[in-house]
Amino acid sequence: MNLKQVIYGTVLTLGGLMAGGCAHHGPDGPDPVLPEGSVYLTLQVRALDDMLPSPTKVAEAYPVFEENDSIGFELPATEYEKMKTLRVIIVRPNGEVEYNRFLNITETGLPQAPDDLTFIVKAGEAKKVYLFANEEAVPYDFTAIRQESYFPTEEANGIILNTNSQGWLYDNSGAQKTYIPMSEVFDMDIKVPETQADLYQQASMFVTRAAVKFSFELKGVTDLGPSPLYISSVSVTGMSDREYLLPHNTVYKPTKYEPTDYTYNGRFITDYDTPSDTVLNPFTFKIPTTTTLPLKAGQTFAFTPYVYLPESNDTSGYVVSVNFDGGTADHPDFVGVAKLPNLPSLPRNTHVKVAITVTKSQSIDMAVTVLPYLSVKLDPVFGL
Repeated sequence: MNLKQVIYGTVLTLGGLMAGGCAHHGPDGPDPVLPEGSVYLTLQVRALDDMLPSPTKVAEAYPVFEENDSIGFELPATEYEKMKTLRVIIVRPNGEVEYNRFLNITETGLPQAPDDLTFIVKAGEAKKVYLFANEEAVPYDFTAIRQESYFPTEEANGIILNTNSQGWLYDNSGAQKTYIPMSEVFDMDIKVPETQADLYQQASMFVTRAAVKFSFELKGVTDLGPSPLYISSVSVTGMSDREYLLPHNTVYKPTKYEPTDYTYNGRFITDYDTPSDTVLNPFTFKIPTTTTLPLKAGQTFAFTPYVYLPESNDTSGYVVSVNFDGGTADHPDFVGVAKLPNLPSLPRNTHVKVAITVTKSQSIDMAVTVLPYLSVKLDPVFGL
């Protein structure tokens, strides 16, 4: 099976489309509010899909191991894999913070009133735009970054997400849930307006989830035997204990600034950096039963733990171990171990689907598919 390693995320499209009800006029008329030397910048928030949704569109949860096209794109499985809040920080070339705006995002993808995504920015400058979604789960106070102060570039780039003592970033398998953080940073040139239309400039951007997740499918061949195997745990080696909040030297294909022809505007992550002091450890996933999972001949069982881990880069390769409790002479206890094929690295935005087949007593085969999971489409923001 070929490696499928396409990033997922929610696109933020910066558009110059204005509608009635705004405090400014369209490109056909003068605007008394716009200061000299400035332009309008309006963000339209939508997901990685070329089709626009209805206002009532909600996320669809796809069953585990159902691929939705040949590349393997998929929508988020839960509410907590979507964008709930968004912070936009615009930084001028001298490092001065032009805007630091926080928005709550509704279920329909619109900023919650009275928030909006229209900015008046100084023209003729090369700016940086920092995007942080679902910041509640991030150990950093973004409110301390004041407008007209200097942006703490080194500090922001160095924000680290650490795993807890159990090895995970976020565990949404129980009653307590966490919205998964997303982030990105873009360079953007705002040109000096030469025509009335230039007062309304646009660019396209996206945010990337700062996490990976795993799903597992276990199959027993039809001649496995009359007695079931009991699966007590599944472990994966090479899991990182930390990651950067912002992508570091992350290379996308196509690049961040190029259009993409992939479904949902997907992009490959081909390279990235992890913190130099990262420690790699095995991680053990809980089996979602009160005791252990019985696997009978010809039976298939699939589950997603909804435990989120940092991106990692184990150059020695990733290995999965499955602990089986047999309890009979036909099925003695054993540990099935296999190296994950087609998984040279594990970047953020990745959903690893591991298919494990018990071929005979004390023997397993392994296959892996690496996918993105995409955000539900979000309505564009017009006329706020």
